[in-house]
Amino acid sequence: MAKSDSDAGTPADETAKPTSELAETNDAPNSDAPAGPTLSEALVTSGAHEPWPKRLWHSLTGTKKRLAWSIFGLIVIIAAIVGLTPLKYTIFGTFIKSTIDVRVSDASTHQLLPGADVKVAGVTVTTDKVGVAHFTGLQPGATTIEVAKPAYETTNEAYTLGFADAGTKDISLKSTGIKLTFVFTNYVTGQPVAAARVQIGDADAVADSKGTVTASLPPSNDGQTITANVTTDGFNTLSVPVAVKVGAPTIAAKLVPSGQVYFLSNRSGKVDLYGANLDGSNATVLLAGTGNEDQSTGILPNVYDQSVVALVSSRAGKRLDSQPQEDLYLFHPATSQLALIDSNIRFSNFRTWLGKSLVYQKYSDNNSASIQSYDTTTGKNTTIVTCTGDGACPQALYATDSLFVYSLAGAPMGSTSNGVFAVKTGTTSSKSISSVPAASSYRQTKDALILNYYDYNNAYPNGTWQSLNFATVKVSTLNPGPSNTATRTYIDSPGDKLSASIDARDGQSDLYVANLDGTNERQLTTTGDVTQFVQWFNDDYIVYSAANQLFVVGVAGGKPQKITNFYSGIVNTYSGGYNPGY
Repeated sequence: MAKSDSDAGTPADETAKPTSELAETNDAPNSDAPAGPTLSEALVTSGAHEPWPKRLWHSLTGTKKRLAWSIFGLIVIIAAIVGLTPLKYTIFGTFIKSTIDVRVSDASTHQLLPGADVKVAGVTVTTDKVGVAHFTGLQPGATTIEVAKPAYETTNEAYTLGFADAGTKDISLKSTGIKLTFVFTNYVTGQPVAAARVQIGDADAVADSKGTVTASLPPSNDGQTITANVTTDGFNTLSVPVAVKVGAPTIAAKLVPSGQVYFLSNRSGKVDLYGANLDGSNATVLLAGTGNEDQSTGILPNVYDQSVVALVSSRAGKRLDSQPQEDLYLFHPATSQLALIDSNIRFSNFRTWLGKSLVYQKYSDNNSASIQSYDTTTGKNTTIVTCTGDGACPQALYATDSLFVYSLAGAPMGSTSNGVFAVKTGTTSSKSISSVPAASSYRQTKDALILNYYDYNNAYPNGTWQSLNFATVKVSTLNPGPSNTATRTYIDSPGDKLSASIDARDGQSDLYVANLDGTNERQLTTTGDVTQFVQWFNDDYIVYSAANQLFVVGVAGGKPQKITNFYSGIVNTYSGGYNPGY
């Protein structure tokens, strides 16, 4: 039986739905009309011709969605308030602190001003020797930077401290006081001394690259005499009285490089050991003589360690074979400690410093000879070589930082004890250089030692010459031999940058300096009377002797400056060095 149109596709229970429910699901209550779209379908269909902002609005107007977007909007508003207002410093400043450097200078001279009080965020710091006040751990945010210094106008400047490192803030001060201008030069070289700091009264300032500095003092200091103290790295402190007045002339002062030179003097009637500054000032007796010192008294400062000085002296007053007994001491100027190294001996003129070890040659009371090495660090004395059983006794020839060369002679001809030998620094084993002892040795270049041999059974005919290379410890024959027998002494600087030497040219003995490899040699003196090398001071200055006077000269140039007169006996006062007779 066929169904009616009203029955087709319509469940029986659906016809019983209330009218109100039908109103929600159909556009009209006509049951014969086709079924209408659902609510969601109606939204999509009805909005198909609406602009997209309206459609977006419809999608956001649901109850739950409105709540979520309200919360999101609140967060955005709070973030904007925090990020764009000072409130951010209060919140984040609890965890993140600020760092800043304030550099203070003179508004007129532009020189840096130490000793200025800088106040930032309630914290006060005084500028250091280069005019900088360092601040850490400050609360970020708006604050003021206040800078005050006597004889200058106080400044207040608004400033906002950011997070973490705020960098460097430059502030200049205007002087209101009496200005005094200083110019500082190097006593030795005559060159300007940059960064010299002058402190006078309440004034504190630093010199520029030309060694010039202006100090500003309060007007209340007018007419007073105030001591100015000048300090800088590598120089002695200078104290000089200054008359303070308006329009005072420029004050020129020489700064003396730091360091102490040691010398012997009998100005007291005894032979005393003195120490003095490089300009001869502050000469002080470091070790008083006993009155027993003879004319063989000598000293040898350590090129590499200025805290010790070797001293040969008969100060003990003992006798050996009717002659004054010479003893070898190690003296510490800082503590005045005098330690005996060796005694009851007669010293040859050879003694030298190899690092912190003193190498010396001695003759004992039985006329036997030996070469010793005394370690100043451990206090241990080691015999490098002594006389052999068949009568060969050593004679020191030369020493470098890395090699010590000696000759053994006196054994019967053909004995293997005779010959020339070399010992590397820090070892005790010897390497044979020749089977014949050397008659003489000369050093004319930086890298080699020239040897001349005795005529032993024609093995080395008289007049045979060889050159010993220090680096390879090998010899090569020189034919012909050297055109002259002049010899040099090379003393390397403590920093191993330069090497100094004394050389006689045209009958004039002068001081020269060159790079370690011998290049870029230049003459430091022109007086022609240099006798002894005394001491390196850093890699910058050399002290030497001429007759009975000590001088200092800069390797960068300048006129040699006299330090003092000193005592010299029958041997070189600074006897020792890197070859006998030096």
